[in-house]
Amino acid sequence: MFVNNKTSRINNGFSLLEVVIYISLLAVMLVFVVNTSISMSKAFALNRVIKNINTSAISSLDRMTYEIRRSTGVNIASSILGTSPGKLVLDTTDGSGMPITVEFYVENNALKLRDGGVEIGSLFSENILASNLVFDVISTTNSEAVKITLGLEGVLGTQTQSKVFYAVATTR
Repeated sequence: MFVNNKTSRINNGFSLLEVVIYISLLAVMLVFVVNTSISMSKAFALNRVIKNINTSAISSLDRMTYEIRRSTGVNIASSILGTSPGKLVLDTTDGSGMPITVEFYVENNALKLRDGGVEIGSLFSENILASNLVFDVISTTNSEAVKITLGLEGVLGTQTQSKVFYAVATTR
């Protein structure tokens, strides 16, 4: 029986050229997947910084406007107005009607609250810094208002983001 060697040759594997091509295609796909993962992780970190800034701004501005609205007026002599870092001292009353002061000020880049002489603490989330805090008093014959300019900076790893927020509240 005669066997033709050209047609009966059995392919038992991949050639070296095929292996090199497959490895290079795999390497290109791996680089794409790693770059996509790194980009998504940076975007997630930046999104978390922005969320922390917005949460801190909302909670601190809400607390400041609440205290301004329930106060009887701004203690101009004890406040630092029109400059950063500002300090706002409000004259108000406690639950029993006794006069107390409420203070908002920046210490170690954190917005702090002192209520009736008792230190309440920072009004910010972790990794949030106050880059700017200015209080301006707007007085008319009938009312008094406070304009708040609050600049916040968030840092998480290599991601940094800054935003400025504004609010105005009138005293009672």
